[in-house]
Order: sequence, then C-alpha cells, then structure tokens
Amino acid sequence: NVRTGFSVKAEGNIEVAGVVEGAILEAGGDIIIARGVNGMGRGKLSAQGNIISKFIENAHVSSGGYIQAEAILHSKVAAKGDIEAIGRKANITGGSVCSGTMISAKTIGSPMGTDTFIEVGIDPALKARYNQLQMELIEAKKNVNNMQPILTSLTKKLSAGDRLTPEQLKYLQQLAQSCKAFQQQIVSNEQEIDSLAELMSNDTVAQIKVFHEIYQGTKITISDVSMYVKQGCSHCRFIKSQGDVKMVNL
Repeated sequence: NVRTGFSVKAEGNIEVAGVVEGAILEAGGDIIIARGVNGMGRGKLSAQGNIISKFIENAHVSSGGYIQAEAILHSKVAAKGDIEAIGRKANITGGSVCSGTMISAKTIGSPMGTDTFIEVGIDPALKARYNQLQMELIEAKKNVNNMQPILTSLTKKLSAGDRLTPEQLKYLQQLAQSCKAFQQQIVSNEQEIDSLAELMSNDTVAQIKVFHEIYQGTKITISDVSMYVKQGCSHCRFIKSQGDVKMVNL
C-alpha cells in the first residue's frame, strides 16, 4: 500500500500490489495499482504512459496514454488516449473525465443525477495550455490597465515641462518597459489562443460509448460543443456531427 502523505516518483513504471490512498505517484512510464486508489481528495497520479487501477475514487489522475479502471468515482481524470471503465461495474460517476479520443463505460452518472462531466476530442494538455493562456491574458490586461494611468500622468508632466526627480524618471522608464512587455504578451497570447481555439473546434472522430445507461445530470462535451443529458438513455454512442453533439445507437 501507499499511504496518505507519501510520494513515489520513478523514471519508469510504478506497480502497487495494494491500495493507494492520499499519496502522490509520478511515473515516466506506466502506473499499475492492483487494488485501486482512494485519494480522499488529495491523491494524485501522473504518468507519461498508461494508468491501470482496480478503481479510482476521489483522486486527480493524469495520463499521457490510456486509463483503465473498473470504476471512476468523484475524480478528476484526464488522458491523452482512451479512458475505459471495464469489468463487472464499469461505471463513471461524479467528477470530470476527459479524454483526447474516447470514453467508454457501462454506466455514466447515477440515478440521483450526480453531476458528472464527460469530455472527449481535446488533448487535456492542449486544453490546460489554453486555460493557462487565458489566465495569463487576464492578468496581463489587468497589469496594463493599472500601469496606463500612471504612465499617462508622468508623461503629461514631462510634456508640460515639469521636472521629475531621478527616481521618478527611473520609475517611468521601468514602468514603460514593463507595460510594453505586457502588451507584447497580450498579442502573443491572443494569437496562440486563437490557434488553439481553431484546433479545438475542428471536427473529430472522438466518441463516448455507453454500453448500459447514461443518466440525466451528465454533461457531455465533444471538442467545443456541449449538451446536458436531460433524459437517461441506454446502449448509445455520442459523437460530434455538423457542429452538435449527436446520440446514435451503438
């Protein structure tokens, strides 16, 4: 077992014969957990390869390959490849599950309408980069808005012939340089955001497969389009077609 508070890092694979609790596991290869992970909201698994676990509950899980588990419960799970709930239960309930290619399960959501977010068609790393750029853009614009009035005031004083102290002149120069750097960052971020948005809006073959039932309260996102499941359905598949999420038979 790997108990709460412990960290395990490896350049290759990590194999755990027991249970992982609120621990941190990072692998350059695969992570294999025989008896599952109950992260208690603190457990984190990160692998450049695949992740295979008996179950995943209350954990943050990220994979550069595929993820397989018999149950995924109330967790934040992301994989570049497929995410499959397999075995007898094969259910995904609560939390968010994001795959670049496909998500499949017997059951998604719950009869109680538990909020469950299912997303395919976007590489999680790409989406993380997009979100990071958006946050940086907001911060850069805020900094420019704070600097501009001070720059304008000091520049007006100079234009009016007022003398500034050496400290004020130095501050003005530093402020102007910082403001220019933030303005350049804004342009750069906006360009990259537009490029990523175009990539994420492209048609995709990504899909969600439900072998038994998907319950209302589940939100489905495929690339850049979303829908809420308002009425449960069974033995179905969700795809993106003509700019919308469509449900088709398996």
